[in-house]
Amino acid sequence: MSSYLRRLGMYAFLLASIGTACFFRSKSHSLRRPDIALANIPTRTLVLEDILKKDNKPLISTESEPEEQAEAEPKEEQAVSQDAAEELAGSNRYSIETIERIVSMKNSKDGNLFDNRDAVISFLDAGGTIGELESLRGIVTEDRQRVFDDGYLIYILKREDRLIDAVRLALNEDYDGRLFRNAGQIVKFLQEGGEADYEEKFFSLKDSNGKQIFTEHTLPDYVRAGGTYDEAVELLNAKINGKKVVEDGYDLVFLKKNKLSLSDLRKFFALLDNRDKPIFSCLFDVRSFVDNGGSYSKLMEYLSLKDSEGRAVFDVYFELANIAKDDSEFRKSKALLELGFTHGEDARKYLKLGGTIEFAEKVLKETKPNGNRYRGFDLLLFRYLKISDEEVMDSIKEGRDVLFQDTHKPNTLVVYPLADHNAVFRNEPSLEFLKKIYSTYDMRLVVAPNEQTAYRAIESTPNIELLILCGHGSKDSLVLGRGDKDDETLTLDLSDTEIGRYLSMLNTRAVIFLDSCLNAKGGKGERNLANFTARLSRKRNTIYAARTSFCAPGIHVKNLYPFKVQIISGGDQTYKAR
Repeated sequence: MSSYLRRLGMYAFLLASIGTACFFRSKSHSLRRPDIALANIPTRTLVLEDILKKDNKPLISTESEPEEQAEAEPKEEQAVSQDAAEELAGSNRYSIETIERIVSMKNSKDGNLFDNRDAVISFLDAGGTIGELESLRGIVTEDRQRVFDDGYLIYILKREDRLIDAVRLALNEDYDGRLFRNAGQIVKFLQEGGEADYEEKFFSLKDSNGKQIFTEHTLPDYVRAGGTYDEAVELLNAKINGKKVVEDGYDLVFLKKNKLSLSDLRKFFALLDNRDKPIFSCLFDVRSFVDNGGSYSKLMEYLSLKDSEGRAVFDVYFELANIAKDDSEFRKSKALLELGFTHGEDARKYLKLGGTIEFAEKVLKETKPNGNRYRGFDLLLFRYLKISDEEVMDSIKEGRDVLFQDTHKPNTLVVYPLADHNAVFRNEPSLEFLKKIYSTYDMRLVVAPNEQTAYRAIESTPNIELLILCGHGSKDSLVLGRGDKDDETLTLDLSDTEIGRYLSMLNTRAVIFLDSCLNAKGGKGERNLANFTARLSRKRNTIYAARTSFCAPGIHVKNLYPFKVQIISGGDQTYKAR
C-alpha cells in the first residue's frame, strides 16, 4: 500500500476516535506558549500543578462534562484506592473507571503517562477522552517508539485545539521514517508558525529554472531544524553583494541547523582578504568553514593574526576551514611571529616543511658573520634547500655563513627585500628559482631593509659573478625596505649614484639581474633603472631586467652559468643592457 493510502487510512481511524469537528477549525488559531521549554521533550522538569498555576488556569473546571462511558474498555488493575478515586472524581463529574484507566496508563519508560491525578482531570476538562489516548498510543516511529508519549503535551494540544494537526504531522513520513519523532517536536513546530499542510507550501517553492527548492530529503531536515516557510522565502530571495547566495534546500538546512540568519551571512560575506577581495564568494565557502567547527567569533580571531606587513596570515576560506578543524597551525604561526618572523608566509611554509618553534627560537637569537641577524626567511630557505638543522647549528657555532661556503663554484649574491606586501618573493616559484641558483653557485642571500645593507653585502662577498637584486619595482626604483615613504634609503633609485663604487667590485664577467617589475620600462635610451645600472657599472656587466610587470613563473632561466634569463609576461619582456 502506498504511503498516501496508509496515511489516509490512519487519518480516518484517528478522526473517528478524536472527533471530526475540530478538524475544520480555523487554521489561524495559534498555539500559546506555556512557561516551559518544549523543544526536544518527552521528559520535563516541572509538575503540572505549577505550570497550570503559572497559566492562571483552575486545576478543575466548574463546567460540567459528560461522563466518559468505558464499559466496553477492558479494566486494568486499580492504581489508586477506592476512597482516593472517589475524592478525586468529586461530585461524580467523571466516572471512577475513566480516571483509573487514565491514571494507570504508562509511557514507554514504564512511568505514568500523566504526572498526577490533577493532570488527568485537566486533560478531561479540556475534552480529552480515553479513546483519543488509546488512538494516540498507536502512533509509533519505525523503531516502535511512541510519538505521543507525554500526557502533558497531549493535554496542551487538546486544550489549544491542535490535536488533529498534531496527528496529521505525526503521520508524515520521509526517507528516514517519521518526520516528527515525538510530541515535543510537533509542539515546537506549531508554536513557531508551522501548519499541518506545510508540505504543499514548501514544495511550491521553485528556483529560477522551475526546479523545486526542497526534495523529500531536505524538507524533513529543514522542518526538524525548526525552519519555517516565511524564513525560507526570505533567505531564497535575499541578495548579498548583488547576487543570491541561498539556492536550494540543502543551503536552507545548513543555515537552520547552524542557526545562521541572513544578518550572519552578510557579516561573513563582508570580510575581505589581503587583496581586498571577499574571503567567502559563495555559501559553499561558508559551509566549508562552519562544517569544520568554525564560527564568526573564531573567524575574527584567525583574521586578527597579522604579520609586519599588516597582512592577515590566513585569509583563504579553505585555509580557515582547516584551522577551524585543527588550529595547531594557527597557534604555531602566531608563536613564530612573536619570535620575530616578519612574514606570515615564511612562518606557514617553514612549519609545512617540518620546521619547529624550538629550533627557530635558537637560530633567531644568532647573528650572521656579517653582523646581520638571522630572519624567518633564512629559516624557511634552509628548510626548502634541505639544509639540516644540525648543519645550520654547526655553521653558526663555527661562525660561518650557513649558505655561503665559497667553494670552487662561482659566487652569487642575492639581495632580498624586507618589504614584500603581497608575498610574491615567498611563493613556490620564487623559492624554486633560488633553489636553481643554489644548485650551481655558492649563494649568499641577504634580506636587506635598506640600501646600506645591500652595499655592505656586495662589499663583503668575494668575486661575485651573479648579482640578483630583488624587490617590488617601478621604472626608476627597486624597493627594499618599508617605512617612511620619504626615506630614500629604503629603495634603490636613480639618485643612488654611489652604487657605481660597489658595482665596480663585481667580477668583470658578472651578470646583474634586476628581479623587479618595470625596471626596463621604455627600453633603450629611456631613463630607467636598468640603463642607470648599466651606466654605473661602466658597461662591463650584462644587465637583465623586465620592461613590464611580471611574476616569478615568468622567469625562464636559459642558462645558469653564465647566467642567461628570459622574462615572459604576455610575451617576451626581457631587456638586456651592457
